[in-house]
Amino acid sequence: MEKTEDQLVKTDVSLLSRHVLEQAVPIRDWLLNEAGPNGDPGAAFDGFCERLLDSGIPLDRASLSVEILHSENSGIGWYWQPGDASEARIFPHGPASAEMYENSPLFEVNATGEWLKLWLPDTPDERFGIVPDLKRDGYVHYICAPMPFTGTNANSVAFATRNAAGFSPTDIAILHSVMPAMRLTAEVIALNNRISTVLKTYVGEEPQKHI
Repeated sequence: MEKTEDQLVKTDVSLLSRHVLEQAVPIRDWLLNEAGPNGDPGAAFDGFCERLLDSGIPLDRASLSVEILHSENSGIGWYWQPGDASEARIFPHGPASAEMYENSPLFEVNATGEWLKLWLPDTPDERFGIVPDLKRDGYVHYICAPMPFTGTNANSVAFATRNAAGFSPTDIAILHSVMPAMRLTAEVIALNNRISTVLKTYVGEEPQKHI
């Protein structure tokens, strides 16, 4: 018997969902069972990005931004590209960092709680401060996702590709599927690092290790 159009659509959706789960579940398991307990944010982010790449997502650039509670610094970011370990960058308190943040996609997604997807060839340069740099470096598709923690919303992760077709619907579905585990893992690591920072401040480097 010939399948109707509705049946064919349902079959395609079912196959897509199965493929997404096959790619997403191992990444989620790794995040929850290995990345979180490891406690190293740079290594966790590297492993996350490498597994996305291995799943077939054409990932050429990724960044993770996390708010920190510190007397001198407001946040920390990790920047990843294929073949390199992620590079950490500290953002100090002050007007320069505040202006950069307010002119960034991070500010919008943290304010709205919604994912932001930019097809860069059609995005005006003035939309965000980062847009001209992304275009110059050959990126065509940029996605930024909010990553709210308990008590703070100023955390996010962003992905970019030079692939001419951009991220496919399957790629985006995989990203949506793994983000809850990524958020939880990042929050656990951030909380542990925050506790370590507080202990170092009040009892010193060596005592905090024993505590």
